Amino acid sequence: MFLLKIRYINRGVTRALETGQIRKKAALTIFSCVHLFYGGYMINQYMKAAVNQAKKALECGEVPVGAVIVKEGKIIGRGFNKKEKTKVGTEHAEIIAIRKACKKIGDWRLNDCTLYVTLEPCLMCIGAVLETRIEKIIYGAKNQSKKHKKTDFYNLKLEQSQTFGEEASNLLKTFFINKR
Repeated sequence: MFLLKIRYINRGVTRALETGQIRKKAALTIFSCVHLFYGGYMINQYMKAAVNQAKKALECGEVPVGAVIVKEGKIIGRGFNKKEKTKVGTEHAEIIAIRKACKKIGDWRLNDCTLYVTLEPCLMCIGAVLETRIEKIIYGAKNQSKKHKKTDFYNLKLEQSQTFGEEASNLLKTFFINKR
């Protein structure tokens, strides 16, 4: 429903521009506002999906980290931590989501994809993101236990979600308080 409204607005603005009812500058402003709102709305939806994955991990007694991979507006891979269950150190949420996304599209290249994850990725997961050619990572909470310094990872775009950072951080705090 929401996407239909945006398409309707875009068509209306395009027609008004073509018929001379509004100027180009006004049309660009309207397009920018609509896409800024839409973009923020969708980021929130994808981060909610990642938080839901983290909650699944918490229910299983795992460190609550969840991840989703999005391509062309659709979630193509989901994952949450399963290290304790599988007894495999590489079963991070990001790796599981990448595996599922690759299987779904039938290719190891995840071009034009974005990874949404509740915790800033570790170095291993950054490596997997680079190998699969994911363009952008949006994360919730900062990773306080990282043992590497922040460097330029081959122009990989890392962005912290202002909206879900606190919620993701609270999930992690709750988990570790209950463990101790």
